[in-house]
Amino acid sequence: TLLAGLIFLGLSYLSHLLLPASTFANPDAAALDVLAGAGGQFPAAFFAAAYIAGSPGSAPASQASVSRIIYSMGRDGVLPPKLFGRLHPRLGTPVVPILFTSAVALLALVMDLATVSSLISFGALVAFSVVNLAVIKHYFIDRKGRGPAAVLNSLAVPGTGFALTVWLWTSLAGDALVFGLAWAALGLAYLAALTRGFRRPTPQLQLDEA
Repeated sequence: TLLAGLIFLGLSYLSHLLLPASTFANPDAAALDVLAGAGGQFPAAFFAAAYIAGSPGSAPASQASVSRIIYSMGRDGVLPPKLFGRLHPRLGTPVVPILFTSAVALLALVMDLATVSSLISFGALVAFSVVNLAVIKHYFIDRKGRGPAAVLNSLAVPGTGFALTVWLWTSLAGDALVFGLAWAALGLAYLAALTRGFRRPTPQLQLDEA
């Protein structure tokens, strides 16, 4: 994480030296402006071509991984097993999860990039927040970790991480917050129905394979 942060800061600093501007005609294509300022149109065109060529390779990998997770959720009863937890008898692939993921991915045709990016950021920040809270719950509360080292590692550090992710939430677009919170509320309602009002254990997702 530290190395990635240093690389990000270094590239940002070099980009500012090459093109010291704070506003761009199209912020989503700011990297192309920087490359054009560094070496003309050829680096910008090469970068755009490489980005376009990489997208068809990246998208199927993402779709395959998401479909596999949805299949695992269906197989273990987190999602309806008859719909999402079956493999095709001949192909051995989770056809319904693949089609479902494809249908959701097609929303990119009608949604703008800023909203999609904000929705992805919302999901990532939710995951980061829950991980930090889980560390506090598991190590500091359940295991009753005490002492300076436990307070630092099991309370102060994850507490700071949670506070920073909450602060990052304020930079998200309003639509992303509305859609994300509505999706979270829908998931909570589904969980309540699945556990009969939280009176039954939550189905556990088993990611290990026999």
